[in-house]
Amino acid sequence: MKKITKSSICFVLCLILAFSCFTTAFAGDNWHTYWQTNSEDISKGIYIAPGQTESERTIRWYTDKAEGNYVALSLSEDMNNAEKYTASVTETPQGDYSAEAYISSLEKGETYYYTCNSDGYTSSVYNFTTVADNEFSALYVTDVHISYDEENEDNLENQAGTFANVISQANDKSEISLILSTGDQASLGRRDEYCGFVASEDAKNTTIAILEGNHDRKNIDYRYFNANPETDECGVRSYIGGDYWFVKGDTLFLVMDANNADGAYHRRFIKNAVNENKDVKWRVAMFHHDLLGQRIEHRESENALLRTIWIPLMDEFAIDLVLMGHSHYYTLSDVVYRKKSVLSTADIDEVTDAKGSIYMVSGSINRPRTIDPEEEIPVGDRIGKYVDTENVIYNVLDFSEDSIVIKSFYEGESEPFNSFTISKTTQQGGHPKYIHNPLNFAARFLGEVYAIFNNLGVKSDLKEKYGVEIPFFAALFGTQK
Repeated sequence: MKKITKSSICFVLCLILAFSCFTTAFAGDNWHTYWQTNSEDISKGIYIAPGQTESERTIRWYTDKAEGNYVALSLSEDMNNAEKYTASVTETPQGDYSAEAYISSLEKGETYYYTCNSDGYTSSVYNFTTVADNEFSALYVTDVHISYDEENEDNLENQAGTFANVISQANDKSEISLILSTGDQASLGRRDEYCGFVASEDAKNTTIAILEGNHDRKNIDYRYFNANPETDECGVRSYIGGDYWFVKGDTLFLVMDANNADGAYHRRFIKNAVNENKDVKWRVAMFHHDLLGQRIEHRESENALLRTIWIPLMDEFAIDLVLMGHSHYYTLSDVVYRKKSVLSTADIDEVTDAKGSIYMVSGSINRPRTIDPEEEIPVGDRIGKYVDTENVIYNVLDFSEDSIVIKSFYEGESEPFNSFTISKTTQQGGHPKYIHNPLNFAARFLGEVYAIFNNLGVKSDLKEKYGVEIPFFAALFGTQK
């Protein structure tokens, strides 16, 4: 494995860092003004969720009106000839409503302008662009951790500003049309934290794919914030959300809840999604838990179970890239198949027709790990590249017909500290033909039993801490909103 280190002697880098200090401070002043002047839109939690295809989106916001909510959509910024899309609503625990407007029949390569509307409220004009072909760029982040702090009333604003800076810097590197966030968007699972997560104008102008981290399960507000195109597979699932998929360009994204250890549920979901999209070349899986980093020793008993459930699924369905989080440590794995390293990535920056999957974890946006230079942090033996840093990390993923290019950046720096390219010459690439192991069925069954007791524990915690009473079967098997 290879540890990526930063040079401390490069004069040019010093100039870049010095300049970034000034630009960050300036952005902070601008952010405070934006936060104050756009407080109403921020409190509405407006965001764009993917549909299953590029021709679909769902736009979601909070409203105090049970009726008369709609999205106006236009091809012009002045909103001329806007079409109205009626929103459905779900009552929230706060007593108001979460409104969702489903939009279909979008054309490729178009920029659309939209406003969210309720009686007496019209949002500012925001926009999004559909991709024209198989080439697009995505921002991958994890553990953004927008945090409410009762002792620091500015914490939400400041941490939302950090994420806003990250999105802005990513847009400077490439034309970002999708944000991939692999869980723990919020630290306490609070509504105001989710509003901070999507507070920036850039966030409201970009489709965002989110999923449940362990912190998102600390409350039930994620259930009313997310607008994911969830599927209806039977099985144990979280009360706040389940698995979903979408296709963008020539890539199938499989977005899953790794808090839920019911492997049979996840396998049904993946199998159905893959069968519905057999001609899509690339497959990217997203979930929260870090399977291979092995950087936090006390989590290894849990991770051992998760590896037994998840890695066979990645192998069986020929997943090219797995995006994760949870540990807050940046790692890029070797090519892994059947839980073994089949090709080291330590000294290479490209792989073609990989005979397995690449697993990646990024660092946290607002809670980077504190690094003790005297402490040696363990690293899993299937990790190819890793960094130990207190810097904020984000990643720009460039998708095309033949490759996925991963470029990882420290906040405030213009050049990536790591780049890696995954290429395929055919749809199958180098993925081996999968041979079923009967032990995997047993592991999925044990995972289902574990998931049942885990969900009952969450039900108990929510009642004790927040007075939230979730019906028994809803707690076990989830319910569509």
